[in-house]
Amino acid sequence: MGPCCVLWDNARVIPLPGTPPLVTAALHNALELGYLTTTRNETGRLLATLAGSVHGPIGECEAGCGAGAAWLRLGAHTRTHVFTVDDDENRCQRVRDILDGQDVEVIQGGWDDLVAHGPFGLLSMPIRIARATPIPTIVKAVRHGGLILIDDMPPSFGFPPRTLDGGVDQTRLSWRSEESVNCTEIQLAEDLAAIIAVRH
Repeated sequence: MGPCCVLWDNARVIPLPGTPPLVTAALHNALELGYLTTTRNETGRLLATLAGSVHGPIGECEAGCGAGAAWLRLGAHTRTHVFTVDDDENRCQRVRDILDGQDVEVIQGGWDDLVAHGPFGLLSMPIRIARATPIPTIVKAVRHGGLILIDDMPPSFGFPPRTLDGGVDQTRLSWRSEESVNCTEIQLAEDLAAIIAVRH
């Protein structure tokens, strides 16, 4: 997790400038859960920006501590419903408590439970899930003209894209050549990149 907040006296979180209170609450939750990494502000601001540009429901794979869903909710239009899914009952309940009253539905379950609420205007997932899910399955979960964000990966310069160990990153290569989407990769920080795709 990037430098977003400081836990002081195990009692309160002091946010750095630019971190909204709802996100700060989720980051506090991450610290309490012992997360070493969570949605960073660079990714969060991109999530909020994309959320404000789409129509239809928004879906997030892996609720985690709730930071990603908080950023999505902050950026989305008032009437846009946000869904997030996680397989852990305790994490789900904690995120529900943090996002109570924010029109975010926290689902305990997996991929099938999330896509039942689609097709989405925006679907967000970490690269770990994208690697394990066929591209056509992901694409079908969004509307035509809908957006897919795949994050939580290091930048890769040149072609073909590379993994950290220097091998060809087949997942990123496949997304770049996928005919059902227009796709690009952007660098969010020195050590962070994301794929953005729009379904034809």
